[in-house]
Amino acid sequence: MPPPATDRLPVVDLSRFRAGPDERAAFLAEPRRAAREAGFFSVTDHGLRDDVLTGTDALARRFFSRATGRTR
Repeated sequence: MPPPATDRLPVVDLSRFRAGPDERAAFLAEPRRAAREAGFFSVTDHGLRDDVLTGTDALARRFFSRATGRTR
């Protein structure tokens, strides 16, 4: 298996998408590159409330613990 392209989680700042047409075009290349190179990325400045993020995290952990047979 090849080593990962990066040892850091790519971060994409969503505020750049709302900054205007030129900045938006530059921004759109970032998630494409991160998805292609790392397979995933973190999104900042998305505007989601902490309770939504916490709930989503809990559901994802529950789902993946069932898939792997592990509990947390």
